[in-house]
Amino acid sequence: MVGSEGTAKLPLKLESAGTLKMFALYPLLQNVLDTGGVLFVDELNARLHPLLVRTVVITFLNPETNPKHAQLIFTSHDAWQLNSNMLRRDEVWFVEKADTGISTLYSLADFVDEDA
Repeated sequence: MVGSEGTAKLPLKLESAGTLKMFALYPLLQNVLDTGGVLFVDELNARLHPLLVRTVVITFLNPETNPKHAQLIFTSHDAWQLNSNMLRRDEVWFVEKADTGISTLYSLADFVDEDA
């Protein structure tokens, strides 16, 4: 609080959706990093700032912050991961859903860059 040594309290219901999502995700992220397990997150980037998402991904990719080799598997509709050079081509997968409801997985490594 301005002009005071005290702090202001903000009820959780007044926090942003992104802050609430991070509060929910943090214990799961910390647990999997501590145990070396696998964490699945649907739409990791939904309601989170792109720099926060990037930091989470980098944390899992860095052997110093992830010494137990925990894995993060997440879905996203955001293409930033494709341009970031953070993930290897074999770490990026696409899902195509047919009109029949059947989904097919494709690895980015399956696509050939004809310009290279």
